[in-house]
Amino acid sequence: MRRYLAVSGKALSVGIAAAIMSAGPAAAANPIVSVGGGGYGESIQVGTPLSGSITSGPTPVVALPASGGGPFTAQLANVNIPGVASLGLLTASTTGALGAGGFAQSSAQVANVDLLTGTVGATAVSSSCQADGNGTSGSSSIVGGQAAGIPLAANPPPNTQIPIPLVGTLTLNEQSASQVGGTRSITVNAVHLHLTGLLTGDVIIAQSRCVARN
Repeated sequence: MRRYLAVSGKALSVGIAAAIMSAGPAAAANPIVSVGGGGYGESIQVGTPLSGSITSGPTPVVALPASGGGPFTAQLANVNIPGVASLGLLTASTTGALGAGGFAQSSAQVANVDLLTGTVGATAVSSSCQADGNGTSGSSSIVGGQAAGIPLAANPPPNTQIPIPLVGTLTLNEQSASQVGGTRSITVNAVHLHLTGLLTGDVIIAQSRCVARN
């Protein structure tokens, strides 16, 4: 069952996103003419031998307009898919600006993560990214995380992979960045569980995306 929450300026997770974005980017030599990106809390595409496919999300989704602005925030109270995922408050935020100091910044946070009935869990996971005229950067954090009973690093290096026997591969702080011409982009997934066992498919938790063009 899903229950949506109204977004207000006093929401706790908005404060978290504001803290992530407060530092601001360094000025770039070439002004930013457009931005993009955004993020979401979860995306689930899972195949099962008995009930076929299970699909959820991406949700909640937030998108950054090409002209920048914000911060823009979306929230969802919870997601519950028995046997696959139980998630608490999900939040995604993004903001951006054009010009000499132009930038795009996004973040996503999910509380009380429980995947495959305790196989992977965490008190909270989050990702964040930035793109500007100087390049891109991204990071993820995991609070109270475990996979198959093994504790997870609070700040895992980019693209940390953990095999889980009979289940699949868990990737933490999954990052994909590119620069084509004057377009710099990055996508960060705090948690990506790729299923190759009895269940197949992908579960992505807390995705952030940032794009800046000059």
